[in-house]
Amino acid sequence: MYDSDLVWGIRASFLAYVEVVGAIEVILPASRAAAGALRFPLAEVADNEFRYSGKVAFRAHHGALSLTIGDPWIRVRGNHDATMSLLHLTASHPDGKRVVVAKVAPDGATELVEAGAALFDYQYPVGAELDPVRFASRRLSTSHGIG
Repeated sequence: MYDSDLVWGIRASFLAYVEVVGAIEVILPASRAAAGALRFPLAEVADNEFRYSGKVAFRAHHGALSLTIGDPWIRVRGNHDATMSLLHLTASHPDGKRVVVAKVAPDGATELVEAGAALFDYQYPVGAELDPVRFASRRLSTSHGIG
């Protein structure tokens, strides 16, 4: 992992499922990490927000599953309070619409919130654990209250 990258597997079972029945397209500057997780490079830090860049498209079932997400942001809001948002790109919103998908714990554990559950078509309930997120900006986090 590069010092400033965000690495997140979303949910390992989701990635494995899509790879079996469809395809995952990683759009630069995003890439795949060694263990199959997704890697997004740091683009900017602003107002307690770590902004990463890159996109990923998931396709399966002849288009019935079609999800494009990208540019994850981690927003630090308090001592142990952070959220992760993603751009959700669709035909009607080609530039994307930002959606808060998860709460992020100081150890990187992620928990799905309502808008995140909707993004995944409620295949995972609100409160479901997602894969942990690793972002090296957490090394700076003592001043931002995380970690």
